[in-house]
Amino acid sequence: MEVKNQLIRSIENDSLLECLLGGENYCIESSPYSPEAGQIDTGKVISKGIYQLYLENKNIKKLFEQSLCKMATSSDYGLYMSLKYFASQLFKEKGRLSPFEIDKSHLTEVIKRTLAIKETTIRSDGIGVGIVGHIDAWPEIERIRRVIKSEYGIQL
Repeated sequence: MEVKNQLIRSIENDSLLECLLGGENYCIESSPYSPEAGQIDTGKVISKGIYQLYLENKNIKKLFEQSLCKMATSSDYGLYMSLKYFASQLFKEKGRLSPFEIDKSHLTEVIKRTLAIKETTIRSDGIGVGIVGHIDAWPEIERIRRVIKSEYGIQL
């Protein structure tokens, strides 16, 4: 099923967060160019889903922002994925590929606060990623933080 249709179905079922996290009820295939096997291709979800819905209904922007904040505090994996969605959105905004700008200040604070709380656990235990198992996500989190700071001037 097409990304946009899955997002519509998830919104109707009040499960947008589950869809964005790649829950078992939603199957959004990763692009062959996505570096992480078994994880959600955040750029694809944003471009082929969120932006398409936004063109029809501007309320999706607020739903997306709320979901990213909720995602960041939901679990270690949710924090990791919210950071990846945030970085992808920033990239698209900078390249003028996004039809809207996300509320950076609120999401930045939520991610920064949650990273500070969960850093020790993520560093020592990794992150559980469904069927993929545990991944050592901290080096990737640090890389994304450096890119966001250098490219967009946002300290996480």
